[in-house]
Amino acid sequence: MSLTTALLHPQLLLALLIYAALSIALVWAAHRADAWLHHNALTAWLSEHVYLPLARAALLLLFIALAYPALYGLNEAPPLSTVMAGGEHRLSHLINLMFLLSLLLPLLPLIGTLPGVVLPLQGISAAALVFHWLDAGQGTAVSLFPGWATAAVILLWIYLGQRLALAAAHRLGGWANARYEMQDLEKASYEALILACQAPAILIYTLALGRQ
Repeated sequence: MSLTTALLHPQLLLALLIYAALSIALVWAAHRADAWLHHNALTAWLSEHVYLPLARAALLLLFIALAYPALYGLNEAPPLSTVMAGGEHRLSHLINLMFLLSLLLPLLPLIGTLPGVVLPLQGISAAALVFHWLDAGQGTAVSLFPGWATAAVILLWIYLGQRLALAAAHRLGGWANARYEMQDLEKASYEALILACQAPAILIYTLALGRQ
C-alpha cells in the first residue's frame, strides 16, 4: 500500500476524524477546567503534566486501534484484541510508554522547542510496539528500524508537519478571531490538525514495517 493510498483509506480517514473531534473536545474540557484548577497550584500542575498527557496518549492509542491494520498497509491481520491478549499487561505497557515519552521528550534540547514533534514520536513508538507484538505472534522476524534513508525522510516530515500545523492553526485562529471573536480556536485547531499533518511521518514508518 502506498502512502497516498494509506492516507485516503476510509479506515484511516475515519480514525483521523474521530481523533480530531475528540482532541477539540479535550481542549474545550481543559479550558473549562482552567477556571477552577488555576486556584490550586497542585491541581494545575497535575492537570498540565499528568492528566492532559494521559488523555492525549489515550487519544493517540485510540487512533492506532481504529486505524489498525490499514495503518501498516495490511488488508488483513489478526484482530487487535488478539494481539493485545497475547501477553500480560500489554495495554498498560503501551500507556506507560506514551506517558513517559510525553514527559521525557519535551525535556530534550531540540525536541523540547518543537511541541509538534512529541506526537509523531509517540505514535511511531506505540505503533512499533504493537507491530512487534503482531510480528511475534506470527512467528516472523521484522526489523523495527526502517533504514537510515527512511528515518531521514520521517524526521524531515516531522519538522515540516509541525510547521504546517502551526501555520494552518494560526491562519484559522486569526480568521475566527476576526470574524467571530473566538480567541481560543487557534489552540483547538492545532490540536485537531497536528495528527493529520504528522500522519505521513507515522505512515512512512508503519508502511515500511508492513512491507516487510
